[in-house]
Amino acid sequence: MGENDVQFCPSCGSIEIDESGLLTIGDPFMRDALVGWECLDCGYIGKDFFIVSKDEHMQILDEKYRNDLVYALV
Repeated sequence: MGENDVQFCPSCGSIEIDESGLLTIGDPFMRDALVGWECLDCGYIGKDFFIVSKDEHMQILDEKYRNDLVYALV
């Protein structure tokens, strides 16, 4: 992961994530491969956390919230 990259939750878009606490023993690389990550904001756990540039992350959040707002108004 580059210095301008962020890893974020596919559920809520948060960058507040950590290794999943479901499996706490063994090799860290193997744990990540088996269990993945946990979002500290919404609690989502999975292996599909995205890594993109900070600019792409902001664009994705803009699109997500814009779509959520449109659906709320309909």
